[in-house]
Amino acid sequence: MLHRNGWKCIPKAPEFKDSCGGTFSEIRGKIRSSTEPYSDCVWHIQVKPKYRVTLIFTKFDVSSEHGCNENYVEVLVGNKDSKGKFCGMKNPPPIISSSSGIITIHLHTDPNSVYFLPYFSAKYEASLKQPDRCYDKITGEGNITSPAFPKRYSSFLDCTWKISARKNQHVRLFFDVFDLEPTKQCLFDYVEIRDGRNKLSPLIGRYCGSRTPTANFTSSGRHMWVSFVSDNDGSGLGFLAYYFPVPIANKTPDTSTQQELIH
Repeated sequence: MLHRNGWKCIPKAPEFKDSCGGTFSEIRGKIRSSTEPYSDCVWHIQVKPKYRVTLIFTKFDVSSEHGCNENYVEVLVGNKDSKGKFCGMKNPPPIISSSSGIITIHLHTDPNSVYFLPYFSAKYEASLKQPDRCYDKITGEGNITSPAFPKRYSSFLDCTWKISARKNQHVRLFFDVFDLEPTKQCLFDYVEIRDGRNKLSPLIGRYCGSRTPTANFTSSGRHMWVSFVSDNDGSGLGFLAYYFPVPIANKTPDTSTQQELIH
């Protein structure tokens, strides 16, 4: 269409449409919350199983009067493993998915408490997992170390050890060397110990930083699950831990605190 002065009118390009939820399967992408009021919005990032996803928040304004109860963004990885509920105006830390390549973002808004609409924007990128991902089922006594120990460990590691003892025995573990990237709440690089045979077993503790855990960790049954995760930034010399079986009669209380975080 021509303007009366001879100028040609070009149709305006469609603007980016905000959304309340959605599913993303591309290698990389951007997400931002809707400018329309909704009580709950959920975004699913699900890429190929051989990829891990890094999620980075670029803008964040989710005010909440009483902690992160009325309004919040919750991020879950893998099989609904919550990495926390976030609110306020500070960008949450980067989140890295487990080997499943799945991240879920849940925005909850309480319509009775908001002065303005909560808002966030984020970007994500998927990358192939490192080939030196480690997994092992072990028994008896011995030691476990971070990959490449005593050299610095690499990025994007996802290691697990399932330690088992014989019937009427427990598993005991202690650290001799410990040096991981220090972060608040141990969100990036960490060692996690669970009292049981898998990642859903009760949490004994999550540890990071350069302070060596001083406790002798003892399982309540005959299995202990140990995992080690590293992100894409920063590293340390890793860790060296020893494990061995102990008879039930010799089990002594741990000196550790449940769900202790060292940083």
